[in-house]
Amino acid sequence: VDIPSFRVDISCEEDLIEEVGRIYGYDNIEGSQFAAIPIQDQGGDNSSKYVDEIRTVFTGLGFYEALTYSIVGKRQNDWIDSEEGLIELKNPLSEDTAYMRKTLIEGVLRVMEYNKNRQQQNVRIFEIGNVFSDEKGETPPEFESLRIAGALEGNCESPNWNNKKELIDIYYVKGILETFFNKINLDYYDFFYYDKQRLKECLGIKIDGIDSGFLGRVEDNYLDIPGKNGVYVFELSLNPIIDYLSNQKLLFKLISQFPSIERDLVFLVSKNVSAKEYIDCMGKYGGEHLRNIDIFDLYEGKQIPGDRKSLGFSLNFNSFERTLTESEIDAVMDSIIKEMAGKFGAKLRDK
Repeated sequence: VDIPSFRVDISCEEDLIEEVGRIYGYDNIEGSQFAAIPIQDQGGDNSSKYVDEIRTVFTGLGFYEALTYSIVGKRQNDWIDSEEGLIELKNPLSEDTAYMRKTLIEGVLRVMEYNKNRQQQNVRIFEIGNVFSDEKGETPPEFESLRIAGALEGNCESPNWNNKKELIDIYYVKGILETFFNKINLDYYDFFYYDKQRLKECLGIKIDGIDSGFLGRVEDNYLDIPGKNGVYVFELSLNPIIDYLSNQKLLFKLISQFPSIERDLVFLVSKNVSAKEYIDCMGKYGGEHLRNIDIFDLYEGKQIPGDRKSLGFSLNFNSFERTLTESEIDAVMDSIIKEMAGKFGAKLRDK
């Protein structure tokens, strides 16, 4: 068989078979009820399953999914820590399509601007997609990595006669991500103070001890249409999350049949120490029956020194085998108070 020079699309045996079928006529080929090719499970990467699960969680939290271009402009440099590894196109169509994206933030903010230009004031969007980099180093570069990013603006809930208007803030966005982590049963995450350009308020996120993302409030003058409400963004690397989920083994426990005991502690503590450090300390010395610690009060003001704050903690104790006694809980509480005083100089206050 000689292939005409102008048929550059024919390069293999399958292309030739397709041409024979076209000339002979597809209608003349007898059909078959069953496929001749056996379907086999190839195994391998199951990340798409976890991506679908993540997508379901965010849509359930009231977000709309956006799909943006992987080719972006220099504006993305506002959101990346380093231009090292930035992939530039050799013949871009314009300045806005000159680079492969190294972050998803620019894309979701463009969608946010598009909506704000059309007088949409309550917007929640997210995007799941690959970012690209060819950074050189001792280890082989990960050319593509999967991330999720989001942008929020407006009210926490739709205002009506029964709900007061309450604007989204940094704590609300942090709560959204905590809800996401809880939905996928991810336990090993931490928030920490983080400084990033273009963000007025910012927290970093660690997953299993690895820096994996951030969240914060965009500078008011960054967007073309700033509006009255603050715009918040977040970005997470999904690779460590998917690795965690793929190795996760879920264990189920019966609900305890025995009553719980609630105790409250109010401490005068330093402003320079995060509440999580106090909670970790109480959890360490709270014994095997301590189930949960919540913060129910924060006070700064009169009668409190300027470098201190008052934090109230609610501790829940419960056993799966028996009813706990007041005396053993008292002993645990004394241990917690002693350790808080020794490690942080915390002073117990009356509620």
